[in-house]
Amino acid sequence: MELPITIEPDEGRAAARVVPGRPVTIWLEHGSDPMARGVVANISQGGACVWTRSALAVGEEVALRLSFDRGLPVPASGRIVWAGTTEGGTPRFGVSWTHSGPTRRQLQALIERC
Repeated sequence: MELPITIEPDEGRAAARVVPGRPVTIWLEHGSDPMARGVVANISQGGACVWTRSALAVGEEVALRLSFDRGLPVPASGRIVWAGTTEGGTPRFGVSWTHSGPTRRQLQALIERC
């Protein structure tokens, strides 16, 4: 069953956040956990909200791979800009994209199709 796509209000953000209609899986490479897995809660041209059990610190740089609807992973890089938890206590983090070039354009196209 396909979930509806939801676009959340921008609340002063530079880009509208999209809640994907299909799962977007993310793998994060960082110091304490070389290959943490997570799920994208919402995504935009500027970054993403990621749910993961990995311990990430605000300001930390991470290498990422995102898989849209089980497709081939797309490489990206980002910086953790905020940390919190869901109402159920699951850790979540805000990632701001820091990469550019062809992979950034590929990621932007995938986000537009989300």
